[in-house]
Amino acid sequence: YYATIKPFVFMDKLFLIARAKDGLVTFLFNEKDMKWKQAPVDQFFPVFSDEKLWDKPEYYSTIKPFVFQDKLFLIARDKEGLITFIFNEKDMKWKRAPIDKFFPEFSDMKMWNKPEYYYTIQPVPVKDKLFLLARSSKGLITFLFDMKEMKWKRTPIDEFVPEFSDQRNWNKPEYYSSIKPLAINKKLFLMARDKRGMFTWTFNMPSN
Repeated sequence: YYATIKPFVFMDKLFLIARAKDGLVTFLFNEKDMKWKQAPVDQFFPVFSDEKLWDKPEYYSTIKPFVFQDKLFLIARDKEGLITFIFNEKDMKWKRAPIDKFFPEFSDMKMWNKPEYYYTIQPVPVKDKLFLLARSSKGLITFLFDMKEMKWKRTPIDEFVPEFSDQRNWNKPEYYSSIKPLAINKKLFLMARDKRGMFTWTFNMPSN
């Protein structure tokens, strides 16, 4: 449970999410009385309950909230693949994206229940584009979120970046856990450490 506690800022307000045995809970910080208050709706978001096996690290460790284009998103991976939610601030509820109920690219069947893979799933907002980076056995893969279709789509170039393949020992925790994407001045960077030291990459941004 404690590993899922994540604070973040959305619409100039301080939020906090966490996963309990009954599901996901969302809190909002009240600056007047300096207290955390649970969101009035969705006392527990049962999608993420222990009963549905979200107490397993290959699932709960992938729960990640982030802000993109003034909207609050949350991604998470279960046995069937990646699921994407959007927070509705009017009724204070998490709602699943209308398309892509499960993104099977990241399913257990495709071995994404291994820590050297699921640990590396990371969303990265860059200005008007939303990226998702992850490492598979063949190397690094990059996805771009289509806001119109509400779908994750693999970028046409660099299907797999072999620099980060298992063959090159990136399945070791001391290496794959260091893979960190970062957005700076509308550019996407990636930092990672191997036995030689720290390296930095830049992503060639698509024009559309």
